[in-house]
Amino acid sequence: MSIAGRALAEQGPVSRGTYVDDELLSGLPAEFDLIERYAYPVPIQIICELLGVPGQDRDTWRGWAADLGAPDLQRIAAGARGLVGYMRGLIAAKRAAPGEDLLSGLVRVREDDGDRLSDEELISMSISILIAGHETTVGLISQSVRLLLTRSLDLGDVAAAVEELLRYSGPAEIAVLRHTLEPVELGGVSIPAGEAVQVVYAAANRDPRRFDRPGLLDLHRPDNARLGFGHGILYCLGAALARAETQIALTSLLDRFPELTLAGEAGWQPGLKRALTGLPVRTSPER
Repeated sequence: MSIAGRALAEQGPVSRGTYVDDELLSGLPAEFDLIERYAYPVPIQIICELLGVPGQDRDTWRGWAADLGAPDLQRIAAGARGLVGYMRGLIAAKRAAPGEDLLSGLVRVREDDGDRLSDEELISMSISILIAGHETTVGLISQSVRLLLTRSLDLGDVAAAVEELLRYSGPAEIAVLRHTLEPVELGGVSIPAGEAVQVVYAAANRDPRRFDRPGLLDLHRPDNARLGFGHGILYCLGAALARAETQIALTSLLDRFPELTLAGEAGWQPGLKRALTGLPVRTSPER
């Protein structure tokens, strides 16, 4: 069964018997960059399998997706045009020869009932799924490995550990910008209608009124109702998949390489978004 199939089949905590494909793990050298060689390929493979994106196209659209976060407006525009053009062509291919993937299903919905999704909405939704389906999971896997190695922590109960890692240092610490539809009073402050509001998940996840010793990374924390995938109508649709991916990735990596250690300093993306750009590791301690 593929990684995607195993992740979707999980109905509870991932067991120690659920693994990433051996081909990926066995191909890792003694020293490697965790993000480039592991944290990125795992969710990319899964989301491409689910959506129906050909594997040979991954590096192409990955470059366009990276351009969307560039400081250069021309690069952002070029990345957006590239992704839209690619997705338009892929949708046309699925329409001509549908498969059993998610994108083919969305195309069928469009064909069966034209009022459900316009072509523009279909393109926008597909790009959102493609990008959101891997970017934050890459961050969660790499951040989790960094914390486990720097703190010399045992993974233990993988399901509980991932929830605490999400609380302590999740990949999405700032929510999308919102606007008030009516006057709101929050924490003694009156916010008029039409004002921009930025919700910071990281602040809620470290709130001492909610969590005992919030600055402590406790992989056995019993009460962990934290924000990390949003809340309410904007709750992340891929939350269950992201959990399963991360649990599988961590279990597989640390079971295969129980002596995994850091091999250098982590690289960080500048700006408000706390994202790793590199994490050198070695499969056994340096002798």
